[in-house]
Amino acid sequence: MNHHAMNYIIGASALALAGFAFVKQPAVQTVIQPIKQATNSGKVNPYAWGELEQSEVDALQHKLEAMTKMPVVIFCSDGNCQDIALDFDNAFESAHWKSQIERPMIDNSVGVWTSSQELADAVESSTGGRLKPSILGPEWRDKSKIAFAIGKKPR
Repeated sequence: MNHHAMNYIIGASALALAGFAFVKQPAVQTVIQPIKQATNSGKVNPYAWGELEQSEVDALQHKLEAMTKMPVVIFCSDGNCQDIALDFDNAFESAHWKSQIERPMIDNSVGVWTSSQELADAVESSTGGRLKPSILGPEWRDKSKIAFAIGKKPR
């Protein structure tokens, strides 16, 4: 990896971390209903987001295909959001968007967040309102990319 790309990655990560650490919690929390989230032992992990249903991935893909494509950075706070982050990544890639998953070193956010109202509306519609992303404020300054952050699951 060249020196300039590494500086860009470090800078973007630092901005994202700084933004997530100071994000004011919205008055309305992300709405979620439990979905597939069993551990290997068969016990339910209450902290895991689980997966999107295939119909939700397909619906999101179709909505994304109709939108203006932009690079997307998917932030996944810990292993509890890994499955759903991969599902979102799959929908973006299937719709021919450039996406990548990153794990911030520190993330105190709760719920799902994005820097794009259009993407928030697409996710909410595709999941039948089960997921309702909040909008990131001015802390996400990179207008060349869309941020999509999955924080801790609300309880």
